[in-house]
Amino acid sequence: MKAQELSPCPEETGVVKSAIRTLEILEYFDEVQQPLNIVAVATALDYPQSSTAALLRSLTTMGYLHYNSRKLTYVPTDRVPFLGSWINPALFQEAGLRSVFRSLHRAASVACRVMVLRSTSSIRPNGVMPTLTMNLSCMAITLQQSSGLE
Repeated sequence: MKAQELSPCPEETGVVKSAIRTLEILEYFDEVQQPLNIVAVATALDYPQSSTAALLRSLTTMGYLHYNSRKLTYVPTDRVPFLGSWINPALFQEAGLRSVFRSLHRAASVACRVMVLRSTSSIRPNGVMPTLTMNLSCMAITLQQSSGLE
């Protein structure tokens, strides 16, 4: 996926180049669904490595990416899916998933995440988005308490 395939020329549209690149980086992570290093992102999107590094560091500082210093890779954080939470608020409001996850965590020390399986169809001719299938995945966390009797 090269950047030129995705976007019109910024000079022609009046769009700021760094805004285009930032969103294309997030979209690329969505496409490949794996941690990436600076070189992989720069090569895939045909960006200068220095610009890519600056954007990835900025997204990390802002909380949208997590940097693994051992593997030198970046991966989107849970903050990214919430960017559009206002579009379908039923999924994200107090009576929705957030509340359920908070309750599970408090009651059973369970960490939860939502995985949305994408529909293969695009927006329908009547403008309605296709229904997405939700898969709720919960993983128990084992908490160990020290008894002090070691």
